[in-house]
Amino acid sequence: MSRYYWDWLKNDQALEIAEWTYDSPLDRLDLQENDEALDHFLNPFNWRNRFAVFKDDVLLGYIDFQLESEASAFVYMQCSPDFIGQGEGKALAEAAQEIVEKHYALGELQAKVLSISPAGERLCEEMGGKRMQKDQGIFYSWTFNRF
Repeated sequence: MSRYYWDWLKNDQALEIAEWTYDSPLDRLDLQENDEALDHFLNPFNWRNRFAVFKDDVLLGYIDFQLESEASAFVYMQCSPDFIGQGEGKALAEAAQEIVEKHYALGELQAKVLSISPAGERLCEEMGGKRMQKDQGIFYSWTFNRF
């Protein structure tokens, strides 16, 4: 049985993630193709709400929370290209929910799903997310009991 766990993002993990390359159409996730995004990602001052997720001591992906308020955040999850198409997105989503419960007193969590990721939409629906259409794309929302 596989063992999943998460920890705060560290420099060696950030450098590994920065080297990830994806096949089309996910190649838009390649950080090396966008100097501004790469600089932002590698700046440790931006890691306050960023976590690495592991499967059996191998980096599975990362989760980044962008706090909108004390009660609401957007979550960004990205799976390693080595695990794409293997159903590991669920482990990332479960880690995000666990992190919310342990570190944040959120009432709401939202995730934007890439239009090129029907699997991401299915995962959000499977995890109980409420679908919302906004000008910026498709979002899913989860609510939490804060008390």
